[in-house]
Amino acid sequence: MAELRRHDPHLRAFGATAHRYELRPPTTISGISQIEETIGIKLPEDYRDFLIRFGNGGAGPDYGVLAVEEAIHEFGQGCPVDMIGRPFVPPRTAEERRSYPTDGVVPLAHAGCGNMWLLIATGPEAGTIWSYSNDDQYWPFSFESPEYPTGATPEQRLDANDHLLNRLLSDPTHRLNFWAWYGDWVERCLRKDFDVTPARTEVLSGWAGKFSRLLHRK
Repeated sequence: MAELRRHDPHLRAFGATAHRYELRPPTTISGISQIEETIGIKLPEDYRDFLIRFGNGGAGPDYGVLAVEEAIHEFGQGCPVDMIGRPFVPPRTAEERRSYPTDGVVPLAHAGCGNMWLLIATGPEAGTIWSYSNDDQYWPFSFESPEYPTGATPEQRLDANDHLLNRLLSDPTHRLNFWAWYGDWVERCLRKDFDVTPARTEVLSGWAGKFSRLLHRK
């Protein structure tokens, strides 16, 4: 986090003015256990690891990671907190429009304009990261991008988006977990050009490589 603050001192990255590259104090094992008793399930292991070892929210993708207490009450509108322990039912196809899911998910971070990062907490998808958009779609987080033809029309771009989403939904073997999602954000921030000198860019690239190797060992 200190390296990210030095790299982006003017907080130019999206959402950085909200979290300022600062983590909140970690929570405790007993604190996590109390929350898990309330929601009726055990939280995914790598997410628990982050909360206990590094910080109970703070610096992270977009507007930052919610504290776990904020996350379980994010839905509002009188929804019971034990909904997180209910079975998560993923969409079957890209064409299936579904409202914001409330069963089996932990809201992780606001992405702006009603979009949200989600951690699946129950069922076969437990521990994987999904993204929700405010047009009533949500899909698994992936490093893959749609393949747009040269000079693609808006309709062709939408078709390419749906093709990728259908492939992701039909193949759950390549899902990404909390650390892959968080690590991707750290690496992208370290590699982003915020008007730094070439020498500084080389140093930051080295930091990003070290961070990547640590994640892979984990």
